[in-house]
Formats: sequence, structure tokens, C-alpha cells
Amino acid sequence: MEIRRLCKWGRDEYSEHFALLCEITRKPKFTCERCGRSARKKRYLCKPRKRDE
Repeated sequence: MEIRRLCKWGRDEYSEHFALLCEITRKPKFTCERCGRSARKKRYLCKPRKRDE
């Protein structure tokens, strides 16, 4: 599977690739300003913003 931004994932992709989703969202450092999703690396989000720790 080509790794797409979480913002573009459909409902089916969450269940089909649950292990990958858990890896991407483990200890998030960025949050998407557009949709509110969080991820470890900014490449997984369409409009990432570094989270305040």
C-alpha cells in the first residue's frame, strides 16, 4: 500500500490497515490543522502543525 496522508484515508482503510494506523499515530508530534488527525511524522498529514509538548 502506498502510504497516503491520513486525511485522505477512507473508513475501509482504517480497518484494513489497522496495524499501520497504530504505528503512524503512536506518540503523535503533529496535528492536521484541516481535519484534526494526529501523527508521528508530518508527511502523514495534509496541513501538519507541530504539537506543543
